[in-house]
Amino acid sequence: MPPKTLNLSDLKTILTAVVTVMEDFDDGDEEEEDSEPQGFVDLNEAGISFRSLCWKEGAEASAAQHGLAENNLMSTEHTKNMISFVLKHTEVGQRMVIDLIMLHLTSLESDETQAVTIVPEITPSKTEFDGECHGLNYLVAKYPKGHMDHMLWNPFGVLANKDHRSNIFKTFRIFEAKCLAGMDELEYHTVKVVLAAAALCDRDGLDCTRAALTDGKTWLFFTYRPVDSGGMYTHTPGIKLGENAKGLPLILGLLRDWINNAHTPESELKYFTVLD
Repeated sequence: MPPKTLNLSDLKTILTAVVTVMEDFDDGDEEEEDSEPQGFVDLNEAGISFRSLCWKEGAEASAAQHGLAENNLMSTEHTKNMISFVLKHTEVGQRMVIDLIMLHLTSLESDETQAVTIVPEITPSKTEFDGECHGLNYLVAKYPKGHMDHMLWNPFGVLANKDHRSNIFKTFRIFEAKCLAGMDELEYHTVKVVLAAAALCDRDGLDCTRAALTDGKTWLFFTYRPVDSGGMYTHTPGIKLGENAKGLPLILGLLRDWINNAHTPESELKYFTVLD
């Protein structure tokens, strides 16, 4: 018999079972909090400065429209429904929300010639500033489809090749935070993102790189560029997923822009202007 095509009801049934397992698994971890890394770094003292980003005129609507592009695998409304279902039925579903958004991004950006792979739980490399940047994150990679089999089976081996990382692959990292509700959490996680970006540019000789930070419900999009005295980073205002995932098209539009322009400096941002 041919395999059954899953409808929304089938997927909700599957997700209900998965959510139950995840809640049981995470019960013992609810009291754990991110501990402040040893040798916490003051970015200003490290010579890394910050510039704000503001929307260009009409750019927010344009970015959201870019995220509304449909494909044969996932519709925007379907993904919104799945996200709303996860958030309604579990308090520990942020990783599932991020995964759903990543899956939708992959379906939008993959075609006959290009593939997108999401490599989870990449450990940030050491930095010259604090010895090590703690935490796990996703690596988003876009590359010629001929590399796809190797990326699926041995992503770390493929990405160990500096030429792949710098020239063939477009990559940026998405850092997961438990919560971005307060300024303390934002500052702590911003340091992690910026130090990892600095380490990546130093390791691969990049002129600039991009990253994102999210707790599933709020997304910030970063750029980083080395300068002679240290570095300079920018990030967007917080982009909210919102009720019924109404902010999903905007988040997807920015994710698409970030992967396709992963090594483009902040001066060439499509949707934002850098404030002095």
